[in-house]
Amino acid sequence: ETCSKELVVMDRYSGSVQWSRTADLSFHHNTVIVGNDVLYCIDRLPPGQVDALSRRGLHPEDLGASFKLLAMDVRTSEVLWSTTTNVFGTWLGYSEEFDVLIQSGRDSGDMVTGEPTGRIIAYDGSDGTVLWDKSSGIDDGPYLLHHDTLIMQDSSSGYALDLLTNAVRTRVHPMTGASVPWAFSRKYGCNTAVACENLLAFRSGAGGYFDMSTNGGTGNLGGFKSGCTSNLIPANGVLNAPDYTRTCTCSYQNQTSLAMLYMPEAEMWTYDPVSAPSGPIRRVGINFGAPGDRITDRGTLWLDYPSVGGSSPNITVATTPGSPQWFRRHSALFESNPMGWVTASGAIGLTNATITLGNPAPVAYRVRLYFSEPEGAGVGERLFDVTLQGSGAPTTVLTGFDIAQNASSEGAGVMQEFSSVMVQNTLSVTLAPSVGSAVLCGIELVQESEVIPSVVEFATAASSGPESTSFASLEVRLSPSGESVVTVDYEVTGGTATGGGVDYTLSNGTLTFDVYDTSQFIPVSVNDDVDPESDETIVVTLSNVTGTNANLGSTASHTFTILDNEDSPLVMNLPATNITPTAARLNGAVTRAGVENPTVYIYWGDNDGVTNPGVWDNQVDLGTKGEETFYTDISGLAPGTTYYFRCYAVNAAGGAWAPSTASFNTLAVTAPAVTLTAPSDQATFPQLYNITLKATASDPDGTITKVEFYEGANLLGTDTTGAGPQGDEYEFTWVGVTIGSYTLTAKATDNDSVVTVSAPVHITVVESTRATRWHLYSLYRRLLPPAVVATTIGVR
Repeated sequence: ETCSKELVVMDRYSGSVQWSRTADLSFHHNTVIVGNDVLYCIDRLPPGQVDALSRRGLHPEDLGASFKLLAMDVRTSEVLWSTTTNVFGTWLGYSEEFDVLIQSGRDSGDMVTGEPTGRIIAYDGSDGTVLWDKSSGIDDGPYLLHHDTLIMQDSSSGYALDLLTNAVRTRVHPMTGASVPWAFSRKYGCNTAVACENLLAFRSGAGGYFDMSTNGGTGNLGGFKSGCTSNLIPANGVLNAPDYTRTCTCSYQNQTSLAMLYMPEAEMWTYDPVSAPSGPIRRVGINFGAPGDRITDRGTLWLDYPSVGGSSPNITVATTPGSPQWFRRHSALFESNPMGWVTASGAIGLTNATITLGNPAPVAYRVRLYFSEPEGAGVGERLFDVTLQGSGAPTTVLTGFDIAQNASSEGAGVMQEFSSVMVQNTLSVTLAPSVGSAVLCGIELVQESEVIPSVVEFATAASSGPESTSFASLEVRLSPSGESVVTVDYEVTGGTATGGGVDYTLSNGTLTFDVYDTSQFIPVSVNDDVDPESDETIVVTLSNVTGTNANLGSTASHTFTILDNEDSPLVMNLPATNITPTAARLNGAVTRAGVENPTVYIYWGDNDGVTNPGVWDNQVDLGTKGEETFYTDISGLAPGTTYYFRCYAVNAAGGAWAPSTASFNTLAVTAPAVTLTAPSDQATFPQLYNITLKATASDPDGTITKVEFYEGANLLGTDTTGAGPQGDEYEFTWVGVTIGSYTLTAKATDNDSVVTVSAPVHITVVESTRATRWHLYSLYRRLLPPAVVATTIGVR
């Protein structure tokens, strides 16, 4: 079903109904959304019915069916605005960031027929003003809202619009710097893309993704198929893949649920839908023998050569020989090198590589050559010269180059950089071996004017650690990675802790970032003494940055706090949650464990016991806790009542209460309504008559769980299932009632255990006007005992 007649808004904690609304036609499910406390929806005919009408040459308006877009206060149901103009959609989206509402269709393989497509209308969410209405250049849905970008998609690609203006969203071409349409592509996929802040996830033959943070192209999770309906769900650093193969007939399903974490050391190769470059190339990498493309944090797109990993914006590259011996190893062999994935593959026996860059005049480039030893050759067993030729005469830049001699360890990658190489149309790299064959893994070219500035700074301005830790690391980041080797000095410039091994040991020093390094650490040795003392600090400051276009960032100082572990614990209250009329969850956190993990208690009641355990009504022992959050669930509370709670933690060094008492109010409840509708008051019945008791019962903020029928204090029977059109009719039949006067009531109980008793109904049961006459006779038979048989004859 795609639509419903009734829209019901409920409190998600208690389940109580806040309000409901009946549609003029029906509420389409994919148009019911909430944002900024406003509920948006479309009241319309289901798409299947619209499709059926269109096949008969009819439009819903021909039948008087007017579609309506509504904006209602989610708490009160007040209609804030509505429109019946150009309402056609089966899908709504909303940006809280920009207060923009989007109306369109959701035409995709997993939807019913009749979904509209080819049109999008954007509204001001506050008043319904139309911001734009676009009917050309529209891909199918469902659409994704990413800040001020609206992403469209079909089964093989996706493009984007500016959310506020509907202009085509563009990106910078990674090689030329030109503005080109933003796009992503994928292989065959029967589901639709799902997005988070930095990732699109979808089916692309197998499971696939697109890196939103770098526009890094489409990658595949080989051999793993996502569901025919989207089930690759990225959230909080985890790519979740719950099993969704039930209706799929593909032969390579993984019928299991799993979740994946990002692992930078894993090989991830991509292909990019961006068009081939038109104009001079400012920045590019050629990765010989690689299985696909890859983009760096500096924006250099490395192209696989020869191109084997999918569509790429390939440029003209020529090699001599045309097919050297290609090699490829897993980049995990080079995991200590941030560019190890470049040196994991390459060409053996290559003597020349020429790259066409297309400059109308000579331009200065920074050229980086990447090497690794693929065959285990030792020092002196592979030697070659390297010559670069751009717009001028050939220049020999390496003579008798020995990879093994320059590698930091056996098999490690080596990078050699050359600045201000003038290149016009082509750059030629010639390798002339004198011992063995030459090897080349990659060539990176960056115009000197395109060298990106980098910032060196601490990852955070402050951090802390317990005194019991023997070692702490202060992270320093380079963002983006440097265009050359970058260094930065550090020194202790303040703090209350004493160095020289008393509280800590840290000498002044220098951090070195190799090309493409992004993170280094300052090691601090912490001394764990036995003296109770206050927490102490170390202030470390960065200075003297060296390297091309590298600068000191704003977070140039870091304060590290040594937390004394001879202390008593510290604990705090956190706000109560899951509050209902009769229950709640009390929350707290240990913010410092102290000398040992403390035992934690929560005291609570309807009076504030402050810091006196004997005054509190209740105590919950939660056992031993570390520096973590904790909670306890309590029940049996009175509705509409204020309750108080306070956390307490104690260890061998002492105890501590939370700084203050926390409080919360249980939700108020409305009593159910119940009326005894039959029998009527003062009714009279003959003796032994079967009397049916009927009642109606309802609950404005919940549901009726049972209705009990009483005669005085005696329970006659119970009905737990409501009947009738509204489900509010209950009844019980009292069988064979004897002569007497009776007082009847009905008692209704709701889901909050609140009870209401109906007004009493009085009835009388009297002797029947029908008399009974007994006719007795005796029957005597010889050899048988005498018998008396009674028969009845009714008379008026």
